[in-house]
Amino acid sequence: MPSSATLESVRDTMGAGVLTDLTMVLREGIAAYPAHGRSILELSPTMEHAHFDGKGRFNRYDGSAVSFAITQWVMCDQAGTHMDAPWHANRDSTLTADAIPLRFGIGPAVWLDCSAAARAGEITVEILEGALAAADAELRAEDVVLLRTGASDRALSDPVGYATTAVGLTKEAGEWLRAAAVKTVGIDCVTIESKDTVSTADVHTNFLNPAAIGREPDDVIAVIENLVGLDRIPAHRFTFAGLPLPLQGAAGSPIRAVAIT
Repeated sequence: MPSSATLESVRDTMGAGVLTDLTMVLREGIAAYPAHGRSILELSPTMEHAHFDGKGRFNRYDGSAVSFAITQWVMCDQAGTHMDAPWHANRDSTLTADAIPLRFGIGPAVWLDCSAAARAGEITVEILEGALAAADAELRAEDVVLLRTGASDRALSDPVGYATTAVGLTKEAGEWLRAAAVKTVGIDCVTIESKDTVSTADVHTNFLNPAAIGREPDDVIAVIENLVGLDRIPAHRFTFAGLPLPLQGAAGSPIRAVAIT
């Protein structure tokens, strides 16, 4: 989870607007989907500032010592706030993390308050329609849609509970978003699936394996999971940016998700 300072919206000095960080802080002990294992490990630093003590290296500005630090990390490609590659859910796809078109990670966006899912245990079509009406917004083709359930609010206080609770989309809700022609769907849950779809992966299949529903193989909808702080975005319509790393052959990638209002 981001620190309060990280989550705080800040005014961009170049005039881009208000930037809101939607990214879960990557650290050891982070809440992770059970099948992903212990997904983040901080290894012993390969270089520490103390290693330079007594080396006699000083900068030419204020005469202080020159030193550097480097830390090694081991993590799952689904760690924290991340984008699934279509290959994650489709063994025939060639779209691994390094091949995901960048357009899926940037563009016009809408966030919807689907916190009713916390009570219902899933995001239904009715919840989506109600959230869209409450936001006084409309979905446009090629939008990025971010869904707030409030689940990630407890990722720090109850990581096990967060990581084992699916309050995502029903099969019908996934089909509703597919019909809206959006390009990317993100959620503040450990999975985009609901309790009734998690074993059959209906939503991942619809979005990441479109051939299974009779569509062209490249007609994918990108999936982003483990978002945080969506309710801090000042307006329901904004610009989203969250690009995956070009991890060759990977099933997904952590992203730095930002709303620009």
